[in-house]
Amino acid sequence: FIKVHHLFAHPNQIHKVAMWIYEEFWKEKEGYGPEFFEAELRKAINETQIPLSFLAFLNDQPVGTANLITNDDPNRQHLKPWLAALY
Repeated sequence: FIKVHHLFAHPNQIHKVAMWIYEEFWKEKEGYGPEFFEAELRKAINETQIPLSFLAFLNDQPVGTANLITNDDPNRQHLKPWLAALY
């Protein structure tokens, strides 16, 4: 079955998650690279505050992520918190 953990409990997986997010959602957009997302993911260090980053495991293998952030849409700043990078 699937287990979900805070990403900060698995710092060795941050690069992998950043690559998933970059490849799936941001690759075609200028000004963003995997390094940007690694830095953002490293901000999710408290399990009771946004940003939150979760990592899903199936049979001890990372298979997905979900992130809760304040907002990433400058045209909709009133919509928060924001579910981001569901992979």
